[in-house]
Amino acid sequence: MKHERIIELKTQQFQKLRKIRDLLDTSELESRALSRRERAELDQLQADAEKLGNQIRAAGGEFNPRLAQGVPLGDDAGTADVLTREQRMSDWLRARGRDTLPSGLEELGDPERFSLGRMVRGACTGVWEGAELERRALSEGVLGQGGALVPTALSATLLDRVRNAAQVFNAGALTVPMETPTLNLARLGTGSSVAWKAENAAIAQSSMGFERVTLTAQALPILVTLSAELSEDLSPSAADLIEHEMAQALSLELDRAALRGSGVAPEPKGIRNQTGVTIQSLGANGASLLWDHLIDGATNVRNLNLEPNAMIAASRTWGALGKQKLSTGEYVPPPPILADVRRLTSNQVAVNLTQGTANNASEVYIGSFENLLIGIRTDLRLQVRVLSERFMDAMQYGLICWIRADVALAHPEAFDVVVGCLP
Repeated sequence: MKHERIIELKTQQFQKLRKIRDLLDTSELESRALSRRERAELDQLQADAEKLGNQIRAAGGEFNPRLAQGVPLGDDAGTADVLTREQRMSDWLRARGRDTLPSGLEELGDPERFSLGRMVRGACTGVWEGAELERRALSEGVLGQGGALVPTALSATLLDRVRNAAQVFNAGALTVPMETPTLNLARLGTGSSVAWKAENAAIAQSSMGFERVTLTAQALPILVTLSAELSEDLSPSAADLIEHEMAQALSLELDRAALRGSGVAPEPKGIRNQTGVTIQSLGANGASLLWDHLIDGATNVRNLNLEPNAMIAASRTWGALGKQKLSTGEYVPPPPILADVRRLTSNQVAVNLTQGTANNASEVYIGSFENLLIGIRTDLRLQVRVLSERFMDAMQYGLICWIRADVALAHPEAFDVVVGCLP
């Protein structure tokens, strides 16, 4: 019952916060200050949200020792508060009864059919053939001045497509659905210890130390402009390319930020810049990467009783490593000790980093990636502007879409970054 009560309170808090956001968005879109009535409503909503937050904390809603260990809270999306790669955001919402489509959309079938590309094409050209779901979704979510909010049930499918394209999720990173702009998690800072005892002797006391990790959703927007002529000539299938390109762009930047984000607001702090992560340098001026260096990195993780499951590097790095040969002319095979550690490629890993006198260095990320937590807000914002303001003189349509996310580590020591890798 405690779990159900926390979910109920969080749902109520989410509804209050969403109303707050809608009030602020409306005033921003209309370029005006809040009215006296809106300000009073905003103050009341903020007070209610704060009161619900206190009730959630009192019910233990911000402390979760299994999440502190960096593991899923359940074996299916219905009980999990963190999602593995195989679990979908849409399933998570469905388990909480929050995937209901707005009135008039339910009869149109599976939200998986939703296409952002068809929505854009219809909004720009007025031609909605084969895009009834998208037309209804746009009319349901109108915010004013051409802006639209994708219904939650549909935005979840788009978020799943972004997650599927990001390499960090392929490596095993966990998704933390965020129903509020800020989410506090607990992680284990110091573990407990045990000791043998003599007869009649006191038992040695031991306590676990927990640390608070805060996920704060940061905006990652993408702005796409399309010529009026191109938009009018797009076929329904070609329109889907718009969504593919936008999801690809968002996923690539999410990859980069999760690996090497600076942490300078508003950019999240990635693995490379997190305190507690092992940094393994290949020398003052860098050096060629060898299998030995990767073995050392995996061993650093294993020395802390964690098991690395993946390594992420640029394609150049894997190519250079793959060219290494024995004196007999045969290629050097991967060592058996790394057989269970997947090698993944992301060209979001830079190959032009400075290491001493070298300006073409790169990095390899080795770790137990289920300890990488990526918080993602459970709604995706969409705004379409048709021939307005800055796009009018160029005869263009503008599309703005963004996700909000942040990065945290359940166990920083679960990662080793090899720096200074030269071609």
